Amino acid sequence: MVALDHYTLDTWGRTPDFYPFLLALLLPAIFVATTRALGPGAAAATAAIFTAEHILILLALLGFGMRIPTFTPIPLLPALAIDLACAAFPVPRTSWLAAPFAGLAFAIVACAQEAAWMAWAVGRPWDPGRVAAAFPGVALTAIGSAVVGWTVGTLVASAATGRPTREALGSRARARATVVAMLALVTVGVAAAYRPSRVEPPAGVTALGLAPDTGFDYRDAVFWDALLPDGWRTPGAHHAYQEAIVDGRGVPLGPAWCARDRVALARELASTRVTLSVNGEPVDLARYPRTRRRMRDGSLCEWIGVTATTPRPGFQELSYTVERDALPPSTIVMRLRVKEP
Repeated sequence: MVALDHYTLDTWGRTPDFYPFLLALLLPAIFVATTRALGPGAAAATAAIFTAEHILILLALLGFGMRIPTFTPIPLLPALAIDLACAAFPVPRTSWLAAPFAGLAFAIVACAQEAAWMAWAVGRPWDPGRVAAAFPGVALTAIGSAVVGWTVGTLVASAATGRPTREALGSRARARATVVAMLALVTVGVAAAYRPSRVEPPAGVTALGLAPDTGFDYRDAVFWDALLPDGWRTPGAHHAYQEAIVDGRGVPLGPAWCARDRVALARELASTRVTLSVNGEPVDLARYPRTRRRMRDGSLCEWIGVTATTPRPGFQELSYTVERDALPPSTIVMRLRVKEP
């Protein structure tokens, strides 16, 4: 699940077609394999382990002062659906039917759970028409994933008990054909999941839709001291890399300056000048409001509230120049990669 990147940790960019597809591609294979290899209840136990891992990740992010999104719905219900589907076919002669039924059960429960979560917890309900249109593909993907899991679980269980694979799968020819089909399904699934974000040419200031914004979370800002290179205030050139997602909330681009308290901040700002250019085009920062935030370490920061409301997918180069008194300037060149959800 961690491999799903921002889909796991940030719900805002989830779409009703691709996100359920990713879940259907990954989870049924894991749940069915564990159930097939370890027995009833293994899928739910695996989901519980994931839940504990997810909570630890969120606690670690909180510990570092990072913003965390709404809690991702844990896959316990889809895992229970798979456990029940596998338990419905205990007879060895018909046990192979457990895989397609488990995949279908997973698709139904997972899509319903995610749609409800997006509507009630996130506040961005999916269009029912898009959910219905995507469901057949999600169901087929979940069934294929479950078949792969059933095959892997059978191979693992056979190896653990010393039983020849040809006996577990019926015959040598059938075992060979099953493994080949499994590898083909994996190849098709991985190829279908590869949907790289578009990369547009670097955008101009107008195309990015810069707008005043003082309500942003500073932990979403590109210019956040915790994410900048060490010693960025010292004269010279500094380079950094960050990523953002086209999620409808915009990307805060404004620079900031921090000091230990209000008095120190006012004194330092009086002799500090910060400029910003986007892909070589200067931004008139005087047009945008200023807003202050208290950091976790007690320092006080003043941001220039400017947000890109229409960020373009691809790479953007943000150049911040900080001039203080008679000192040589400090330049932070930020290479920002913007991804589509």
